[in-house]
Amino acid sequence: MPSIRKDIRDDVKARIATQYTGQIYTTRRVDARELDEFVTVFLGEGEYASAGFEITHKAELGIGIFKTGNASDDELDAIADLVDTALEEDFALDDGVFLLAPTGFEYPDDSENQFSSLILKYKITY
Repeated sequence: MPSIRKDIRDDVKARIATQYTGQIYTTRRVDARELDEFVTVFLGEGEYASAGFEITHKAELGIGIFKTGNASDDELDAIADLVDTALEEDFALDDGVFLLAPTGFEYPDDSENQFSSLILKYKITY
């Protein structure tokens, strides 16, 4: 049985692909030596909670936006706007519905990295 975590990453990727035509990866580590721009979808820390026979899962979802060189915040935001549009509706998986709520963002300042980046942060409940 495939992991629900994989299903979520794949579903988020498919939704983003309706708006963003570049490369999208469902992992946090990408061999990006040949890429100029890409998006990553990954899960961070998660937890389980049970009430009777029902188990609820909560996790952090990250969506990374990467462009080579000194891309401006506006360039990164343009891609983030496409992601936001793609993720406006609630998701339905075979195992049920999950909710996605934005919790923040970060423009990492890593001058040693070849990419400028923006990380969109969400809390997901499923």
